[in-house]
Amino acid sequence: LSNKISLEKCLDLIKETFEKIKGIIDKKEIDIYLFPTLSKFTIKKMNGVSGRIIFGNIIYFDLFPKENWEKSFKSSLIHEVAHLMNKYYSDKPTIKEAIIFEGLAEHFQETFTETKNPWAHAISKEEASELFEKLKPKINEKNFNLYSELFYGTGKYPLWVGYTIGYYLVENYLKTQKNLD
Repeated sequence: LSNKISLEKCLDLIKETFEKIKGIIDKKEIDIYLFPTLSKFTIKKMNGVSGRIIFGNIIYFDLFPKENWEKSFKSSLIHEVAHLMNKYYSDKPTIKEAIIFEGLAEHFQETFTETKNPWAHAISKEEASELFEKLKPKINEKNFNLYSELFYGTGKYPLWVGYTIGYYLVENYLKTQKNLD
């Protein structure tokens, strides 16, 4: 395994990924920034790839050369592009919005890859449903601490449960739709 990731390899993966989703994405400018990382969380839990949206049209990636990082990079790129395409996406969402945004992005990602990411399946459907019921009184809040607990496991909730709840909510909604393309 190489101890570095080449810019050429990243550009090839970006081109390959955008080729899959061309015709679906808006024709807006997207800036992609790539940075090396030594984050233990990104390396161990995220297979060497962590992405996020910054300032509305920028995707910021932290990368570490780990086996199969390329698959994770393409999956994360599609996931982040889904956020950029969502005209309702906000970097300061309510808990409800964050849950839905992540569920939508993960289903979009799965449409174009064969990747089933661990954050979309951190707990069972039953556990996700029970937890969502308990969260309902707080879902309209813009509460960063609760957000961090739900999505990053920084408190009383397991890691990634916010992603999982969103994944199952969107999955249930999509099952009720007759004409989806």
